[in-house]
Amino acid sequence: MTGHTDHDRRNLLNIDFPKAFFEDEVREGFFVTTMMKRYWAAQLKVLSVIAGICDRHGISWFADYGTLMGAVRHEGYIPWDDDLDICMLRSDWNRFFEAAKNELPQGYVIMTLKEQEEYRELIGRISNSHAIDYSPGHLEEFYGCPYTVGVDIFPLDGLFDDPDTEAERRRRAQKVIDAYGIVQADGEDSQRLRALLPVIERDNRVHLRPGAGLERRLLLLLDRIYSECPDEGASRVALMRFYMSHGNHIYDRKMYESYVELPFENTFIRAIGRYDEKLRADYGDYMHVSKAGGVHGYPVYSEQEQILRDHMGRNPYRYTLDNQELLASVGRYIMKATSPKVLKGRRSIAFFPCRAKWWDTMEGLWKRAVSDPALDVCVVPVHYYDRDFAGDILDEHYEKELFPGYVNAMDCRDYDPAKEHPDIIVMQVPYDGWSTYMATPPEYYSKNLVNCTDELVYIPCFDPEDSETDGDRAEAAIRIMVEQPAVVNSDKVVLKSERMKQVYIRRLIELTGEPTRDYWNQKIVLESEINWGTEQSEDGSLLENISVDIDISASAGAGKNDLICGGAENDEWDKLVGDVSGRKVVVYYVSISFLLQGRERAIDKIRKSLDIFAENEDKIQAVLLPQKTLLSDLERIDKLLWNEFLDLTAEIGNAWKNCVYDHDGIAAEYVDRWDAFYGDPGVLPRKCVLKNKPVMIQNIDV
Repeated sequence: MTGHTDHDRRNLLNIDFPKAFFEDEVREGFFVTTMMKRYWAAQLKVLSVIAGICDRHGISWFADYGTLMGAVRHEGYIPWDDDLDICMLRSDWNRFFEAAKNELPQGYVIMTLKEQEEYRELIGRISNSHAIDYSPGHLEEFYGCPYTVGVDIFPLDGLFDDPDTEAERRRRAQKVIDAYGIVQADGEDSQRLRALLPVIERDNRVHLRPGAGLERRLLLLLDRIYSECPDEGASRVALMRFYMSHGNHIYDRKMYESYVELPFENTFIRAIGRYDEKLRADYGDYMHVSKAGGVHGYPVYSEQEQILRDHMGRNPYRYTLDNQELLASVGRYIMKATSPKVLKGRRSIAFFPCRAKWWDTMEGLWKRAVSDPALDVCVVPVHYYDRDFAGDILDEHYEKELFPGYVNAMDCRDYDPAKEHPDIIVMQVPYDGWSTYMATPPEYYSKNLVNCTDELVYIPCFDPEDSETDGDRAEAAIRIMVEQPAVVNSDKVVLKSERMKQVYIRRLIELTGEPTRDYWNQKIVLESEINWGTEQSEDGSLLENISVDIDISASAGAGKNDLICGGAENDEWDKLVGDVSGRKVVVYYVSISFLLQGRERAIDKIRKSLDIFAENEDKIQAVLLPQKTLLSDLERIDKLLWNEFLDLTAEIGNAWKNCVYDHDGIAAEYVDRWDAFYGDPGVLPRKCVLKNKPVMIQNIDV
């Protein structure tokens, strides 16, 4: 989840991003890199320019496809997506691109069939540059992203109300589509093409004899056919590329007469109010998550990154495997294998976590260590700095006080790893100065820590879900975690699953060659296999019957991450729901899309649902939670419907005594306290799914 609250969000026309936005992170089990964040931010900057032109000319635009789904389901980008799509009615689409010729900032590029000779798409696109640009000014403007980024703009064309006229239009369009396919497959001298062109020319009153530019002329003709029916007088509109091929992606034009603003990353984007209707038409059950698919490789800028790498001789904005570091690591491995150190007596192990929110990736290994009576264990959180895209060091942070109190964390200023020289060091920050969003002091780099201990263990600070299939988007993202200095310099890399281990090994062999397979197989281990070489059973594994007795009650110095429920921070929730007396709390979430689509039927459905809750008041406490967009936009779009909704909510507490109306959205901050979710699709049911809470999506027809 994005973690933004509405008061954190900026107006799209004044888009900007806090430093924290650019952190590597795991969203819904998917690893999102710093550079992907920079690419997202650059796209939103381009969208802000588009939105500014639209505002000045009264042009309507709407988030579409994956972008719309991301806004509804994630309040931002789908974590495994990397493009930005909007749509416009054809009349607005034409007006926009005409205005854009004069109003786009210098360096921006219009990409349409009419503007670019080499362009071969029937949609429009606005890009921020012609080519990769890593000049300081460009990087400053686009948040450290050197790659060409853009926004796809889909035109929605009118459909003829007369079925015969529309069928004739589809027939002519299909002939052009067939001819275009023949040109691509067989060339312009194809016998099939020579037979087809006269039919196209006669039907459309054009001249398309084979010759220079036939492919482009066919596309221009197809574009003309697509836009024959003006959207202003049509009752239905469609995205032609799918309508012509599959007969779908058809929408009620009235859906595009108004807009709502949905939260998206740290801003808001426009969408049609009946977004649920559209998403169901396009995707069916769009709340079902699939991380596969896509029409291009991931990440979308991978080819540009390779071009820049070839030009620079290294990865441009992240670590490139260093052969000297690899040789040193292999040499260290060989020495340890041929001259093993005799283990005697007690051993010391120092854990060097960094961010408090990353502690959970290290905690399992720490528990195994404190379970071993022959190990002296300490936890030494290290401080870190913000960093910008140019590598400059910014603000310093130290989160020792945010760690759980039961860890008994030491201050890093009181612990010198070179002087203490613990037998084992466990670290979790992989970058060694190669990150463009954070940095630790150099003494905590893996290349330096390896000289302060007999065994350097690296456990990644991020714990993404396993990839579903070899080579999928999840694996493509994880590869960035694999190509890090700590992986090369450490003596052991500790992972959670066998599948993740194979992803690491597969990528490392691609980089270093098949002869290194045994080396990586020995070096990369599973957490369950860790053996510190002290207490062992007959099979050589760490004894598992030693329990850990950790007091997590408010011990001295307990941090903010302690697992303690209750307290002042929950007074707001308790005041909202009141005394539930053993009843289950069900949050009933109502969206603007549900109301606009169903109107009076939607109001009746809400009443019936509240009646059912009331019939079970001894078992259920209900909280009616309106979508914030409903509260901000419904009155502007449909004042009558808004008044009906207000009349309904005024009855809560009287007609439905076991229900409270959460106008201020308090419940949204306490998902952990809910017993179940009921209502409309959106980010809240998605959060409940991730927390394994029961989710019931309301159906107006049931």
